[in-house]
Amino acid sequence: MIMKLSAHFKRLMELSLEKRTPQEAPVLNFYATSVMQLKETAVKLRESHFISVMEDGGTDFGVLEEVLVYVRYLDWELGKPVSEYLAIQEPKSGSGSDVLGAISTCVTNTSGMDDSDWKGKLTAFGSDGCAVMTGSKNGVWGLLQQDQSTNNFKRFWCGAHKVELAVVKSLEHYDEFVKLRETLQTLYKEYHYSPKALRELKDLAEALEENVSRPLNGGFHICKPL
Repeated sequence: MIMKLSAHFKRLMELSLEKRTPQEAPVLNFYATSVMQLKETAVKLRESHFISVMEDGGTDFGVLEEVLVYVRYLDWELGKPVSEYLAIQEPKSGSGSDVLGAISTCVTNTSGMDDSDWKGKLTAFGSDGCAVMTGSKNGVWGLLQQDQSTNNFKRFWCGAHKVELAVVKSLEHYDEFVKLRETLQTLYKEYHYSPKALRELKDLAEALEENVSRPLNGGFHICKPL
């Protein structure tokens, strides 16, 4: 991740002032800030003796599932633990091993630590609670526990996602809610399994100069961040 950002930033910096377009100025600022922040985070993660990793599933405008990775560590300068967004990665598949591989790629590429190094520092691992994360054998939790690099890390399920499940369960007795959820799930399936429909939705949004998000699975997502 840092190498990709640094390479792109270097290419932009090498452009002469005459060749730079007005649109590239904010891009330069963005990449400069991103590279510096990632480098600082990488150093702090390597210096930290203990880290926690948090994961959340997501979907981009296409149909690709993605893994968002956050880290929590003790910042000695501030004297308190801090949480930071680390990276986003597309797993090869939705299996526990591939999701764990995507998470490990995010951590190793950003921090510069080996796979066994960050796992040895792992004290807690949080997730959105889906089956691929919490499975005791083939889930991410189970695979981490079976990994000889880890040392009795604490597992936790995002409290906000737990509340979401409880709220949705309590509303299932209302016909209006059931009908609305079914409608939203129908929309999700339409745009999830049909690239043509998704492309038409995007074209329509651009023609109307509106921003539109692709419908999410499940109908209702009361919470998203961990």
